[in-house]
Amino acid sequence: SSGINAEYGDAKEALKIAPTQALTGNCQISLGNAYFGQTRLTKATHHFLQALDIASSTDDQMMFQNSLGGLGLVYMTLRDYKGALHCFTEQIKVLKTYAAKDTEEQHLAIPYHNLAYAYRKLNHRGVSLRFAKMSLSAAVTSNDNYTHASTLLEVSTDQSEEVRVTQDKLEVAEK
Repeated sequence: SSGINAEYGDAKEALKIAPTQALTGNCQISLGNAYFGQTRLTKATHHFLQALDIASSTDDQMMFQNSLGGLGLVYMTLRDYKGALHCFTEQIKVLKTYAAKDTEEQHLAIPYHNLAYAYRKLNHRGVSLRFAKMSLSAAVTSNDNYTHASTLLEVSTDQSEEVRVTQDKLEVAEK
């Protein structure tokens, strides 16, 4: 039968015949995402790190930031919020360097959201809310309804602040 088997055999086969480093790196990211989705974090980490190495050696900034984002999600799942912060901060630096100014916001909404979450888990409420506002702004600008809703939900579950949403903006008052 066709399709990807339980161990992602088709993707692994593609790695054997991948004619370019870019294709190999993208296969590594795909495998990392697939293993992450199964919560097989050691395998996910391995593939994201492989993609990061390829991205570094080929100066592929899109692959580099995608690898960092995936690795950051692994760290968050492991509750290594400082590791996650490092990955998402570096991801944002890369995005701000290479993303076209007219599409930058659509690329930044999710990393800002992830930073907000990690800072909240580290009890840095003010910084968390600042990144939540940045995520919300980027999501609204780029019509990213999923990240918009996720950010609002994340902030509204935080009981240490009173949060009001008006015209797609967060207004926060410390209790």
